[in-house]
Amino acid sequence: LVSVFTLAISLSTLAVMIPYIFSIGAYLLHIRQKQIRQKTAIPLAAACAIFLIWVMKGYGWETILLGIVFILSGIPFYLFTNKHK
Repeated sequence: LVSVFTLAISLSTLAVMIPYIFSIGAYLLHIRQKQIRQKTAIPLAAACAIFLIWVMKGYGWETILLGIVFILSGIPFYLFTNKHK
């Protein structure tokens, strides 16, 4: 029972990290499009990306693969619900 709870917490934390990954990408696109020349812009994005990779590595491959499977399995439901709008 403890292992199931630990897996559920790990998967939920992994699901929360996905918006952070997209936020880093959006931040880098914003920097590139606006041609912002701050000394801290790229190192900040790199530090965030390294932190996310470090945290994801701590979960282990099983949790990461299960998270990917769960996220990809939601795509058909998303497409089905948007098709009927």
